[in-house]
Amino acid sequence: MNTSDVDEWRHRFAQDSVDERFGPNAEARRDMIAMFLKHGASKEEATGEALVQVVAGTDSVAVAIRMTLLYVLTTPRVYNLLLAELDAAARTGALTTTPMIRDAEAKRLPYLQAVIREGLRVFLALTSLLAKSVPAEGDTVAGHFLPGGTEVGIDGWGILRSREYWGADAHAFRPERWLEAGKEQLEDMAECLEILFGYGKYKCLGRGIAIMEINKVLPELLRRYDFTILDPTAPIKKMHSAAFWLMTDFWVTVTPRRSD
Repeated sequence: MNTSDVDEWRHRFAQDSVDERFGPNAEARRDMIAMFLKHGASKEEATGEALVQVVAGTDSVAVAIRMTLLYVLTTPRVYNLLLAELDAAARTGALTTTPMIRDAEAKRLPYLQAVIREGLRVFLALTSLLAKSVPAEGDTVAGHFLPGGTEVGIDGWGILRSREYWGADAHAFRPERWLEAGKEQLEDMAECLEILFGYGKYKCLGRGIAIMEINKVLPELLRRYDFTILDPTAPIKKMHSAAFWLMTDFWVTVTPRRSD
């Protein structure tokens, strides 16, 4: 299937999903399309929104969840602290929604948010340069004049692993950095992290959905299952100095958590 075929399938899927809500046998559903229509979106607008849900952040969100979970599992200190926060929230009533945690509840858990931010920082789900074209009249960037039409990209990996911004342990997965930072430093760190999603009119349309998905999936996996690495010695072997990693003989047993 080539790119044009994929695009056609996406549009058809979005269109069919919305058309079902207007047919004579339409069923009432509690999903995002229903919410769009309930809040006054037209059929055309709902179709556009449905297309965004299909396209935005599918593979990249899956990568972010997998890699954040991998870093959590291979860092026992983080794994235990995160479980302790989730369990404490359940005991104190800060986490009561079933069958899945609400986005608002997840956002009130500081260590969970630190883990998610650090996971997004330490392993970029997108490694492309996200290039933009310089206007036809040219522009001056960081003191250098760039001719019109020049493609300018951003080295997200370099920025989010730079010691200038993240300290001597920039390459380490350490969620505590997000809790230790002062207000001004935290704002700078958060602004750097936004490079993942872009800025201004080029900002990722699926950012809100992506963060909400991570806020729901990661804590629910940890609340519901116990993860045990069979051989915890050096589970990750680095291949290159960039974003390439090789995992060999990395086996994890997953069992339902027992409720005390």
